Amino acid sequence: MIKIVFFVFCFLSIIPVYGQKKTYSLSKKLNEISGICIYNDSLIFAHNDGGNKAFIFVLDLKGNILKKCFISNAKNNDWEDIATDHKGNLFIGDFGNNKSLRKNTCILQIPIQDVLNKEKSQAVIFNFQYKDQVKYPPNKSSPNFDAETLICDGQNLWIFTKCGNNPYSGISFVYKIPIKNLHSSISLKKFTQTTPGKRGWLVDSFTAGTFYKKHFYLSTYNRLIKYSLSKNTLLKEKEIIYKKFNQKEALAIDSKGNVYVANEKHKFLGPAKLHIFKLKK
Repeated sequence: MIKIVFFVFCFLSIIPVYGQKKTYSLSKKLNEISGICIYNDSLIFAHNDGGNKAFIFVLDLKGNILKKCFISNAKNNDWEDIATDHKGNLFIGDFGNNKSLRKNTCILQIPIQDVLNKEKSQAVIFNFQYKDQVKYPPNKSSPNFDAETLICDGQNLWIFTKCGNNPYSGISFVYKIPIKNLHSSISLKKFTQTTPGKRGWLVDSFTAGTFYKKHFYLSTYNRLIKYSLSKNTLLKEKEIIYKKFNQKEALAIDSKGNVYVANEKHKFLGPAKLHIFKLKK
């Protein structure tokens, strides 16, 4: 039954609503690529998933590695996403938490100029915990404290969690952190929540996100979802179905509306690749 359901999901996911522009193969050094962001429409910052070394990679717009920078005072426990502000900082979410057991979730802040010009740098580390998680692990009915998405809107950082409920409810908790309020130990209060879908984590869990022209764009394995924010409510505006189903873990959009999506290598779903397409108005 699982194989049949998986096939159906894959079949549905190949019905596109955009014209794919380009696809590039990534180096084996990025087989577990988990986060990307665009810098000055000319470079990509990228990192691998948890268990890999604490490197930030600098790529060209075809995904070729130009250099890398080692973050010497941090460990890649489970790096899941990367974002940049307008003041020369990178932020990395070390908050992958499959079993919702972690008490050392954190956000790293690294100067962009260090990454561009040095072989090593150090991060400022902001530890946080979810205020609404009072048990480790939480109750089986609400293990919603695993996240793969970090977004910066210029003034705030946003964390979107993955649903871990059984039965699957699809709910993603959303947390807002004003950058000016970052400090060494943060207790995060839930800002709002949203439900991308209720079919299961395979197609309805957020795995990456970015902010573009006052909208949130969030990716699952099979589609890109555009949201607007009205007060404390996220309103779904549009869904873009990807041409191919694979393990998409990273998303960025440049100032011209070019969408960059990267998928990890998967034994059955193919090698790590960078996909680029243009947003339609």
